[in-house]
Amino acid sequence: MKLHTALKVALAGASFLASTGLLAQCATLPGAWGASSVIGTPADGLSATIASAMRSTTCGLEVRSNPRPNRRFVQDDTPANELRYRARYFIDPNSTAYPTSGIERRSTVLRVQTTSAGTPLGPQPVGFVDQIVMKLEQAATGYRLVGYARVGNGVLDDQTPAADVFRWTQGGVNGVPLLDAPNTVEIEYVLGATGSFRLWVNSPTEASPTISTASRNNALWAGVDQVRLGNVGAGTNLSTALAPYYIDEFESRRQTFIGN
Repeated sequence: MKLHTALKVALAGASFLASTGLLAQCATLPGAWGASSVIGTPADGLSATIASAMRSTTCGLEVRSNPRPNRRFVQDDTPANELRYRARYFIDPNSTAYPTSGIERRSTVLRVQTTSAGTPLGPQPVGFVDQIVMKLEQAATGYRLVGYARVGNGVLDDQTPAADVFRWTQGGVNGVPLLDAPNTVEIEYVLGATGSFRLWVNSPTEASPTISTASRNNALWAGVDQVRLGNVGAGTNLSTALAPYYIDEFESRRQTFIGN
């Protein structure tokens, strides 16, 4: 069976006209998502809003950087031990004013995970292990998408040696640039004796990935089982007082390029 998940944030009920214009209410989360989780006490960490909609949609995800240990995210439970996984989403930093230097200044926006029973780590109390992590940061030159993908059989966390964890860079700088506007982010992740990872950021053709690495042995890892999107862990130097960032149009599948 072909994996094809398109998880949109929809309107709840009909739109109606009022003296102030066209009004509409976005659906309550989780909506089409498998779950909507709150860890800690974020008052408004994640919501479906019209303001966060991108391209031709009517509602999107509005995300606030409530610092750890607080988290608020939606979860896609559709994947089932996927050894080849593709996903695409839109993200808009929305002029969020993050610190541009120091530590604990990034917001984790996406985690692709596997259940830990089928990994080199063995069973874990949390029940899952990150395979791909993506974080939003602001540098002196603008916004960047930073993170890593597991491309080896190492057993440690994100401090695993470079041979096992691929941290993408561009021009010798950590991460890849993002516009302060809607950005298209797409990934392809392959597990096996010749595993690979590809990342497209505002790149509309499959033949032109922004970042790629291939012929990497990550065969000891089980396939993708779940994906979390939203505030999946923000640095302790961030705050809900900051402007929210926006996420929209998450879609996943096994084989074909998704694109814009």
